[in-house]
Amino acid sequence: MAVEKTLKKAGNIGEYVILGILALILISSSLATTVQFLGSASNRESIDALVQDSLGIIAAIQKWHRSSSVLGGADREGFEDFSFQKLGFIDGVDPSGKIMYNSNGRYTVEIAEDAQSFSLVAQGHRGGRVVYENVGPNDVPDPDIQ
Repeated sequence: MAVEKTLKKAGNIGEYVILGILALILISSSLATTVQFLGSASNRESIDALVQDSLGIIAAIQKWHRSSSVLGGADREGFEDFSFQKLGFIDGVDPSGKIMYNSNGRYTVEIAEDAQSFSLVAQGHRGGRVVYENVGPNDVPDPDIQ
């Protein structure tokens, strides 16, 4: 009888061990799914922020291009003299004036050789990259989201 009770207790312990292992597997897979889902949502938010910032920067550059030189603009003469400082950005601007940082990412403006267009590359701190290429004075560009 003592042997039967011991075997019965051992059987119950085995069931608890199996139940515990199954619970750990279920919890682990739930956590992995949650982390993956939240990670992709964070990347989407980062890209959304980069797109919004980029469109604001592009609009400001185009406005500067159209503005009179008396007002500090380019008189529609091209983009060669562009700098973020001329747009009024001071904080987070690289000494070259072509790179700006904010809480969402880094924004780099590259002027075309003919100075009639520019490209903007936005690189997020939390991932994501948005590129606008060959933006002209009146273009509404489509982004290349990477």
